[in-house]
Amino acid sequence: MFESLRDRAAELLHPRPEPWSGGWTKKRTGDWGESWAAWHYFHRRRAAILARNWHGGGGELDLVVREEWELVFVEVKTRNASDPEPLAAVRDSKRRRHFRAAAEAYLRQLPRPRPTVRFDVLLVTPDPAKPREPQIDCLTNVLAAEEEAVAGP
Repeated sequence: MFESLRDRAAELLHPRPEPWSGGWTKKRTGDWGESWAAWHYFHRRRAAILARNWHGGGGELDLVVREEWELVFVEVKTRNASDPEPLAAVRDSKRRRHFRAAAEAYLRQLPRPRPTVRFDVLLVTPDPAKPREPQIDCLTNVLAAEEEAVAGP
């Protein structure tokens, strides 16, 4: 009973986003993807949503969540299934700098000791055949993985 009560309360706090509908503006599509990302972290990963579209340090954080004892900064990319390079925007060094600068600004407002942090990218891909269930792929700790690849072994 507790689980179903918790699920009902959670659905009131973070309702399932509306079904996908083609022909939306880029902004509306991005907002839709961010709504699904928040829903995914809250309902599927049981994370606490701390902020959405947080601005600071010259950048923006799409989502800031607490997942167990980690603070997770999330970049959301709503993409077309035929996109040949879904991570191109995240690999752009200027965007990475803005993402990091915003995360550092967010961290500066927290008391010490600060939590461990992670940078995730959530790819949200609408499926016209299943407008109520987009494909969601979570790439965890992407900035650390990229830095290791650049630095080499």
